[in-house]
Amino acid sequence: MDVHERIKAERLKNNLTLLDVASALKVTDATVQRYESGAIKIIAPDTIKQLSDLFHCSPSYLIGWEDIQSENEVLDIHKKIKKRREELGLSINDIASALNISRATVYRYEDGSINKIPANLLAPLSELLQCSPTYLMDSNQLNSDVGRKIKQMRKARHWPLEKVASMIGTTKSTVSKWERGVISNMGQDKIATLSVIFGVSPSVILGWEECESSSNEINMKPYSALLNQLNKKGQKEALKRLKELTELSVYRKEDNNGSSEI
Repeated sequence: MDVHERIKAERLKNNLTLLDVASALKVTDATVQRYESGAIKIIAPDTIKQLSDLFHCSPSYLIGWEDIQSENEVLDIHKKIKKRREELGLSINDIASALNISRATVYRYEDGSINKIPANLLAPLSELLQCSPTYLMDSNQLNSDVGRKIKQMRKARHWPLEKVASMIGTTKSTVSKWERGVISNMGQDKIATLSVIFGVSPSVILGWEECESSSNEINMKPYSALLNQLNKKGQKEALKRLKELTELSVYRKEDNNGSSEI
């Protein structure tokens, strides 16, 4: 099921009309219908996030990067923290000790005095509460600035614009426009390719996850889902580009003897 089919399925599941969704997104019902039919092929990350909030599901599920729908209750951030802590039988002291913060700070998270979680605490807190970072993030806190993420990861690797452009099969100018936000509605295939290049989840690039994974293992589900959305010609082109990367030693893994491996 692709993103367009999931949008329609979730709308019907939640007993919402096209007009209900249109009103929430501040667009026309005709636009929502085009989302569902696939006439609009590229849906902005912000719109995906708005739809997932409306349907009470995760953005990753809606876009097809997760097969299982996770619970996404409509609660204020402080209520979510307290609810999960109590469900797991954790005390205020347990949270404070694990995060190396004061008891007073935890109380302020739970009573709403602090309504935004610092980025450096988001991942450990979500792990402690056994939920996703997205679940804990306030909609205003969610970072949808894809361009900033791309630039940040490119700079961290000391890569010039030309290198990223070459790896994706586009122009230096296009990558620059992505980073500056001039082009905001990037195709899912481009986001998937960037995530492979940077070795992160697509959700990291979209700002749905705050931290880059430290694991060397790549979750292939998001890429399989995207590949299945392409026709035969598109799949052939995607695999061709992947094969081209494996033929360049700079992108290949090395075994213990220093030789490259695929």
